[in-house]
Amino acid sequence: MRPTPSSRPRPEPTTTWPTSSLVAGLGIGTRAALLGLGTARRFAPGHRIIEEGTTSTFVVLLRAGFVKIRGRLEDGRQALLAIRTRGDLVGELAALDGGPRSGTVTACSHVEANVIAQGDFVRLLCRHSDAALELHRMLAYRLRQANRRRLDFTGCAAGVRVARVLVELAETYGRPTPRGTVCDLRVTQLELADLGGTSEKTVQTVLHELREAGALDTGYRRIEVFDMPTLHRAAHLTS
Repeated sequence: MRPTPSSRPRPEPTTTWPTSSLVAGLGIGTRAALLGLGTARRFAPGHRIIEEGTTSTFVVLLRAGFVKIRGRLEDGRQALLAIRTRGDLVGELAALDGGPRSGTVTACSHVEANVIAQGDFVRLLCRHSDAALELHRMLAYRLRQANRRRLDFTGCAAGVRVARVLVELAETYGRPTPRGTVCDLRVTQLELADLGGTSEKTVQTVLHELREAGALDTGYRRIEVFDMPTLHRAAHLTS
């Protein structure tokens, strides 16, 4: 898939970037250089920004909204692999090694992004060592997440895995409120099951137990955590 040009990227917004994002970890000069690259694009909910198996090499820097990354299973179903939001980079693996896309990236809200050509992205990394270092840190963090989830699959009960997914979503994508932490991502129970490597029925059971314990509540397009220590205990994690 080849992106269609629209306009130059807009100036950096005045709001802060999520602390877990790539952009947040960059120095002011490097951040401005990255945000100035590429072509500004807007994607409507449901638009497939990157298709699994294709050989394109551009990267996408998310400036607003969020996307879901899904991969094909052997039976043809699509499993949720990850969620990315503003300040995050997607498509970097193909830009680095030239291999086929490893997942499909779909806009799950109105998304604003910079679509950056492989050459421009690589030149930025060569000119700004802190960008290359931050990219390595981002990849290391994602690898640690993947390794932890793989260990969870073999060493943790299904309910614990679901609770750990909830902790990860709340701590990575949540925003503080007077009552706790709200995660506004549109994650379905089936997608929680995909992330936790379990069934939708198990997710329903875990959510019911956590609601009964007063740890959280769920509603349309949101997860609200009231008691993080209780959620940590359900995930067998120390607070």
